[in-house]
Amino acid sequence: MGEERFDNNGYDNEDNNGEQITSVKRLVLVIGSFFGLILAIGIVSKIPGAEWILGLLVAVLFTGAGIFALKSTRGASMLPVVFIVVGVLIGVFSVTSKFFPDMRNNMPTWVIGAILIGVGALMIVYPIVALIVIKNKYKVSVDATCVKLDIHSSSGGSDHRHTHTYRPVYEFTYSGRKYTVKDDYFSTGLGMSTGDVRELLIDEEDPTKFYDLAALQARARFPNIAAIICIILGIIVVIIG
Repeated sequence: MGEERFDNNGYDNEDNNGEQITSVKRLVLVIGSFFGLILAIGIVSKIPGAEWILGLLVAVLFTGAGIFALKSTRGASMLPVVFIVVGVLIGVFSVTSKFFPDMRNNMPTWVIGAILIGVGALMIVYPIVALIVIKNKYKVSVDATCVKLDIHSSSGGSDHRHTHTYRPVYEFTYSGRKYTVKDDYFSTGLGMSTGDVRELLIDEEDPTKFYDLAALQARARFPNIAAIICIILGIIVVIIG
């Protein structure tokens, strides 16, 4: 039987254009929503006594961005989770300041330090938990070859310096079918070249859903520097408080 080729969205490669158009529409919708929230924040900031509503809008902005990024990375990255936690905390503080001012004013300083420590600990623990959960769900592994690197270039700053992000395109064969898959997002510092072989964890029901095992293990093995800074700052605040 001849090999069949599928892309990472479960469609034949000829349908890529339609999928790309859908992705662009979603991106425009998300960006438009964020700009709408920012405009609302600007309007509310001019209204006396509406600081708590301003806080809620900021909370929605952080939480929405976190949920969108969490869906894009399919739970593999912990940064979206931090955004969600920060958004929830901002919302809680905003509501507490408005409706329970005594509780907010009497809150000891060490609580802020404890929150910082908790966020830092979450940033360390989440990649480990994510690795365990993903390995339990995606039990089939395949050796996939990097056949291409999608490169996205952007320029910014006064010197218009170019920044490059990368996305590997993999090929592998599973159950007599050839699949071409790629992540939904780009990243920096990829450290990969065309021809490299990586072990992917795939969904046996839908092999187009996959995770790069080495990337997951690297995130779980090396604590994020931001997490360490959060914990150190939290400990300092607790001691001072």
